[in-house]
Amino acid sequence: MPRGPKEWSPRRRVRELEALARDMVGDGRRPNIFFVTDEGNVVMVTLDFDAAYAHWRKLAGRAPRIESALEDRRWGTVASVEPESDDPGARLIIIDDSGEFLREAER
Repeated sequence: MPRGPKEWSPRRRVRELEALARDMVGDGRRPNIFFVTDEGNVVMVTLDFDAAYAHWRKLAGRAPRIESALEDRRWGTVASVEPESDDPGARLIIIDDSGEFLREAER
């Protein structure tokens, strides 16, 4: 059974999705799209904040901690697990601005 043309390979689709996310995060345009990343790789794209936040919380709750982020088009980074400093081997901390994001979205 044919698997389809090379341009439909999963690797290429992921690269294109990640390029799209890099261009769209924080661009301020509509519709607002949420991107969840795991170690820099886009693992979810959705219009639903609650679904994106729940998925990010699951990633953020892993032990040991691994970098992840919830980003969108209007706000930029809503929540993340990121290094505490730029020093190599810095401890990973959780930064969750979702409460502020939701208050701003209600305006």
